[in-house]
Amino acid sequence: MSAVEGTCAAGTAGKDTSDGIQLSGATSTHTVVAAFMPHLPYGDAVHAELAEWELHPEVLEAGVRAGRGPGGRELFLRLVWPAGHVDLAESVRPDGLTLAWSHITGWSVHTLDVGLPLDVDEFVAPAVLAEYALHLAEHGLDRAWVPEAPARWEHALVVEIACVLFDEGGR
Repeated sequence: MSAVEGTCAAGTAGKDTSDGIQLSGATSTHTVVAAFMPHLPYGDAVHAELAEWELHPEVLEAGVRAGRGPGGRELFLRLVWPAGHVDLAESVRPDGLTLAWSHITGWSVHTLDVGLPLDVDEFVAPAVLAEYALHLAEHGLDRAWVPEAPARWEHALVVEIACVLFDEGGR
């Protein structure tokens, strides 16, 4: 399922409308999702790039939570390779690996007992993040990594503006 498109393959779960709210025919799902969770295109791009690098997090979460942002809301992404995950090198498996993004704090990496900010742009290019993730999956937090060429995602400005509008309540 693409987080932006809101579609699923046959036989999988569909949209959650547990509160009974249905969108009118004049409102596209994409428009509504983009207003409430403008970071989803970035999350989709990161997820697709990780798949290209054959890194498959067991958990990918994207959402809005109570947080430190204006209005007490924070947009987030979490990519989790839990302890024992096969994508992690044997030396990294016991601690697991989580990449976390927030529109307030940017990117960070976490293991069972350590959390560190990543020294990358808030909207780092997905290919650069995937390379960083591969380095972390192979070496953990013990070996420093510096991107060959720091790059900002080509669509960052659009999502950044949408995040500002989200913060201002322009949904």
